[in-house]
Amino acid sequence: MLTTELSEGLRIAAATLWARKLRALLTTLGIVIGIVSVTSMFTVINGIEGAFDRSMAIIGDDALFVQKTPWFSFDDWWTMRNRPDITDDLVPFLRARSETAAEVVPLTGTSLTVSRGRDEAEGVGVTGSTAAFVDTGGMDIAEGRSFSEAEADAGRAVAVIGSDVAEALFPGEDAVGKPVRIGGQRFQVVGVVAKRGSFLGLASADNDAVVPIRAYRRLFSSDPDVAIKVRVREGIELDAAEEEIHGLVRIWRGLDPLEDDDFAVNRQDQFRELVSTMRVATYGVGLFLTALSLLVGGIGV
Repeated sequence: MLTTELSEGLRIAAATLWARKLRALLTTLGIVIGIVSVTSMFTVINGIEGAFDRSMAIIGDDALFVQKTPWFSFDDWWTMRNRPDITDDLVPFLRARSETAAEVVPLTGTSLTVSRGRDEAEGVGVTGSTAAFVDTGGMDIAEGRSFSEAEADAGRAVAVIGSDVAEALFPGEDAVGKPVRIGGQRFQVVGVVAKRGSFLGLASADNDAVVPIRAYRRLFSSDPDVAIKVRVREGIELDAAEEEIHGLVRIWRGLDPLEDDDFAVNRQDQFRELVSTMRVATYGVGLFLTALSLLVGGIGV
């Protein structure tokens, strides 16, 4: 008896669906769109947040960057462009006076080709800094070592290269101790950085090289743009460190209390705000698609 009723119910349902194909199609389509849109929304958001966390580890989640301009705000671009440059003199000033900084290093850089014989790695991000750069976080030496303070002070042509560069120029070989040409200039590889992945899913953080800033100035640019990276001491709130560094840079600049800043203190929270905006936009698209699927399903019903 139960089997007969079930068979009859299925027969009637099938006949109804067949008689109203468009309605059945729209209802099914609405349900599918709803499920896919909600699943995709959470997948995309989780992917963005995961990529962001990995990217912030590359920058250093305890780092501040003193630069001439902010990362994302250019309301008065011409005024910011004409601000006085940040110079290396700020490094010993902050080291001597800051109570929140664990390490302070200068940074400059450009994109160059790194080659070994006929093999080339193009678009390599070459950073000039001091021996303490590795101590500011964001990178670990997988092979060899970082260049020493003596090598940095002497402006020796030594380099620490990223894993992508090492794989491109030294496949299956040990790169440490071997020569490469960076921008046509001869350097000796002293270390290889452990693989870090991509930055915000856009550019590889492993296609890079770090050289002494004095060698960078001597061989590539005598007057490059400089930023100062500050690693904050463990246990110190980033907000407190930013406030202190901001005040010290104003003193270093010789600014009066009523004068506007002619520099920027950048931090990873600015990227967090950007990612937050992307998250809100993704939620908005997901909610729109979900609402659309419910509308289509409602029409079908």
